[in-house]
Amino acid sequence: MSTETDTERDERRERRRKKREANRFYILPGQGRGAKHRRRMIRLKAFITAILLAALFGGALWLYYNRNMM
Repeated sequence: MSTETDTERDERRERRRKKREANRFYILPGQGRGAKHRRRMIRLKAFITAILLAALFGGALWLYYNRNMM
C-alpha cells in the first residue's frame, strides 16, 4: 500500500503541472505538423523539378553544340 496521503499526492501533481506549464511553448498558425509536411513536399517537388529542368536544358545544349557530329 502507498504511504503517501492524498494531499501529498495532490501537491506533487500540482508541482508537476506548474513545471509543465512553465516549459510550455506555443506555435503560431502554420507551424504545425501539417504545415511542415506541406513545406517538405513543396521542397521535394521543387528539387525534382530543378533536376529535370537542368537535365532537359543540358541535353538541349548538348544536342545544339554536337549537331555537326551526328
